[in-house]
Amino acid sequence: MIPLWVYRAELTLLAASNGPALFRHLYGLPWYGGLLRQWAADSLAAATGAVRDLCEIGCGPGDLLHDLVQPSQQATGIDASAAMLRAARPHPLVRFQSGRLPDVPLAAGSQDVVLAASVLNCVPDPWASLAGMARITRTGGVVSVLVPTGPRASVGDLLRDAGTLGLAGRSAAALVHWLRMARVVDPAEAARWFTAAGLQQVTITPYLRGRVSGIRGRVS
Repeated sequence: MIPLWVYRAELTLLAASNGPALFRHLYGLPWYGGLLRQWAADSLAAATGAVRDLCEIGCGPGDLLHDLVQPSQQATGIDASAAMLRAARPHPLVRFQSGRLPDVPLAAGSQDVVLAASVLNCVPDPWASLAGMARITRTGGVVSVLVPTGPRASVGDLLRDAGTLGLAGRSAAALVHWLRMARVVDPAEAARWFTAAGLQQVTITPYLRGRVSGIRGRVS
């Protein structure tokens, strides 16, 4: 059996040398890609009325939007990395453009759903970032983030969680590496950020045994 540290070293090297390849590798893991798709589907279902326009902030090479967008929709992927945008595959219903929070380069009130996975825990000012996401969201629309949530766990605890989820090898290593390296957010604190940004009906949905949470609010 290959030791866990070998897999984690592979992920570290990939992150340093080829960010888009790392994103694609992680999205291709059933637990991670499935998590993103479930969270995104839950977010879209929470919107009031039909979802015509959706946006993902920190979209990477855009794989989630490719899977998410429907024929009746238009999706926009925003990323600050030129390398990520170059790696994005063309799609007739998805446009990609450069940008970063909090100054998202989209018109006010132009989106029904705005998504950001593993972004809010990385920005210096989460409240301002949420306010920027809320600005581009229509009345009745949804702002939704996915973030690692506490408590901070040991490698052993995370491996036990991975085993409970049926993960092994590279899949288990990716879970451990992600949750050990990422900044953990207190979901109650994040809910207060949403409220401070003017978002209403804030809800918290735990995933992966509570190691990750989807937090969303509505623009009213």
